[in-house]
Amino acid sequence: MPVVRRPDILDRPRPESAPAGTSPRAGAVPAVGEAAGEIGVSVLGPDGWTAAQAPPWPDATTPSLCAHRDGLYAAFLRPSDGAVMWSTLEDTGWSAPEPLPTGDAVSAFRPALCAVRGDVWCLYVARDDSNVTVCPLPVGGQGLPFALDSWAAAAAPSAVPVGRGGLRTALRHPGGDAVIGDWKVRRGPLNRRWHCADQGWLTDGDSTGAIGLADHHGITWGVYRQKNDAIGALSWSADAFGPVWELEGPLTAHTPAVASHEGKLWLAYCEKDTHELLVCSAPDGRSWSPVEPVLRAPVAAAEPALVVHHGRLHAYYQREPAHRTSDDPVPAQSVRQPAPKAHRGPASARHLRAAGGS
Repeated sequence: MPVVRRPDILDRPRPESAPAGTSPRAGAVPAVGEAAGEIGVSVLGPDGWTAAQAPPWPDATTPSLCAHRDGLYAAFLRPSDGAVMWSTLEDTGWSAPEPLPTGDAVSAFRPALCAVRGDVWCLYVARDDSNVTVCPLPVGGQGLPFALDSWAAAAAPSAVPVGRGGLRTALRHPGGDAVIGDWKVRRGPLNRRWHCADQGWLTDGDSTGAIGLADHHGITWGVYRQKNDAIGALSWSADAFGPVWELEGPLTAHTPAVASHEGKLWLAYCEKDTHELLVCSAPDGRSWSPVEPVLRAPVAAAEPALVVHHGRLHAYYQREPAHRTSDDPVPAQSVRQPAPKAHRGPASARHLRAAGGS
């Protein structure tokens, strides 16, 4: 799975914005009223991936996950009515899912979770104006959701904590452009705590899906599905933006998931043709390990999720309806593809300026 250095995407003309009232839907979770699959879970151990206890949600989209203190938080959409549900995993198991006070104003995009300043925050996209809305968890005593003005999204939002009291978001605007935002979460009234410190342009419409985010050794990595179904990857930090890569190999059916675990950057995605859940890792985001399947059975063509909880890497995914009882793990030595090798190249100064501009 070789990795090809992409041309300077920021030198290309920006695409026209989407017509008013339209919103690209590629990359969204199942729309309200559509069926979602049962959730499966696999955990990485010394002998490879093994099945783990799945959450008792009979019909849910793949959750967004956030480990916080000793618990694991999950947020997902309830397909029957589009409600944003949240639950926590403690020693006794998953709590009964509770709805956020969103009413029926939520789009079909998967919400995001991020822990900052002792709170877990849920970000979701409003249905009417596509604005990103923020709500703290747990809701009790902490106020109601509030919108981030002028932050419209045409795909699921992503968020990752950076530094002290900060977080970084990646949004796909209705015109197709992907935008990064650096935020500071302050103490004070709830709707005044979020302050946008900086923002910049990531990609220019080569994808309409979400961007998966992970912080790895102080560098933020983003992965996304391109229009040709190949995986695009980029990185940025306080010192540099880029390079931008295209991963050549098995194509993806959805936005990949990415996480940092034990000194490696991990990537998981559903292969377009076979619907196998594939994973690979890299110490630096460039020299990747061989791609290998997590399960013997195919999974649903939906975005998976990766999370590190209690020191172990977990993969959450939607089971394929025909294989909802088959979570037969694949041994660690079962390898499908050769490892991708990146052509190492310096980050462009033009990228740095474009990404860091406001």
